[in-house]
Amino acid sequence: MVCSICYDSLFNAETDNDNATGPNAWQRGVTDNRPATLNCGHAFHKSCIHGWFNTSHRKNCPTCHAHQTNAPIVLFIDIDKDDLPDNLEPDSTERSKNDEIVDNIAECLDRMAIGDWPTLHGTRGGDFRASLLERVEGLQAELSHLSGRNMELEQARSELTGRCGRLEINLATQKNNCVRLELDLETQKEICDKLEANLKAQKECVTKTEADLKASEERCTSLTKLRNSLDSRCTGLKKNIDEQKCKFETSQKKLAETETELYDMTKALAEEKARTNKIQRKNNQLNAKINSLKSHISMSQNS
Repeated sequence: MVCSICYDSLFNAETDNDNATGPNAWQRGVTDNRPATLNCGHAFHKSCIHGWFNTSHRKNCPTCHAHQTNAPIVLFIDIDKDDLPDNLEPDSTERSKNDEIVDNIAECLDRMAIGDWPTLHGTRGGDFRASLLERVEGLQAELSHLSGRNMELEQARSELTGRCGRLEINLATQKNNCVRLELDLETQKEICDKLEANLKAQKECVTKTEADLKASEERCTSLTKLRNSLDSRCTGLKKNIDEQKCKFETSQKKLAETETELYDMTKALAEEKARTNKIQRKNNQLNAKINSLKSHISMSQNS
């Protein structure tokens, strides 16, 4: 996969950093020439796309000319050859075979150029030319096949790079989500702290209320005992009142009888007084008569 601005491989950053070595020279912190993707999905070198934006009047994608509103997203991809699947890299046998084919073609072309036909394999020039052409055609077919395989490997590599870019974008999104979740978690922690403080205050209030309730229960117990004592005293007083009431009723009866007797005695006394008055009047009359007789007697004696 190449950058469409500089036409250099996105995975080759040694041209931008003299100290860079190996296939991972473009990874984070090693060089500034690592891949960066735009909103449209096309990838370029970070330095290339920044230079493009700095020299262009409008921020458009160099490939699809789509207007870009956000800054390029740098893809920090760490991929070694050991991390790639086995079918993406040709093995040593295929590489040696390819090198042998290329060497044979070069040798044949050199000998054809100098006209050294009879010395090859001890055959005549015409027969060897025909066999050489057949061999060259076969080698070209194999080379075409290997070129197709290399294109497939390059396409697979590009797909893997795009997939890694998408994974990096998803990772950045997940990081943003994690940041938001951490903020929400901090907010929830603050709310939990406030709730714990309120709960602690409520517990203290409940403890105080329980103490007050216990004191109230003790007071109610003492009041119950006092009420029982008062009930006992009231029962005794009621019994005494009933006894006093009975005595009072008896006294009232005796008083009524005494009043009746007193009335009878008063009536008898009045009768007796009337009799005494009558006797006194008779006495007075008798005394008057005695006095008048005495006076007559004295007058008669004087005469």
